[in-house]
Amino acid sequence: MKSLARIGWFAWLGTALVVWFYPVSTRPGRLFLAASPPVLLITGSILLWRRKRLRLVPLVLLAILFCFVLAPGRETNRRRLRDRYVASLKSYEGVRYVWGGENRLGMDCSGLVRVGLIRASLSEAIATLNPRLARTALGLWWHDCTAKALKDEYHDRTRRLFVSPSVNRTDAADIQKGDMAVTVDGMHVLVYLGDAEWVEADPGIGKVIRARVPVIGNAWFDQRVHLVRWRELNDPAR
Repeated sequence: MKSLARIGWFAWLGTALVVWFYPVSTRPGRLFLAASPPVLLITGSILLWRRKRLRLVPLVLLAILFCFVLAPGRETNRRRLRDRYVASLKSYEGVRYVWGGENRLGMDCSGLVRVGLIRASLSEAIATLNPRLARTALGLWWHDCTAKALKDEYHDRTRRLFVSPSVNRTDAADIQKGDMAVTVDGMHVLVYLGDAEWVEADPGIGKVIRARVPVIGNAWFDQRVHLVRWRELNDPAR
């Protein structure tokens, strides 16, 4: 019986890793991944029950995880989070374009902007022990979205700023690092990195690219766009 339980534990872990690394995320997949930490830790504790020094370790880890996520948070250092966000976006340069993709095995335009903020929020949450940012990361991970949803102030997590004739013609003085440009038809989104540089998961080129404006020959940089900002990155005074 114990050997079957051990096989089941490794089978669950293996399936979780496959779902995690598969580039296209689905609601059933996210539900399975959300259930995996408690299932693996509780069953791990059962499998280790005869080892007195180890049997409670998984349960203690589970309790710490839940307590951290549910604990009260505090105000975010937006400038530091914005810098982490930009650094996260830059790290995905060269990742191939996959429609619906959300990781290094494949990424689409809305997946890039979400995963970038998920990674930045989680890193900052751990570095500063701020549960609020951990919940931000989990919320962004759980709720998938399109470029159009970002333009439409998705789950009240984004804020529309203004409309611009194009990315090429957007005045850098009017935006800040981490701001997004969503085409008016809601088909594509790019993110400003600062110093006249933008990043996007470009379906035509087939990968994540960085480019300095003005960009010639790329239609995404010449379309009318809505400038949008993550509320988590929005300074209270702005």
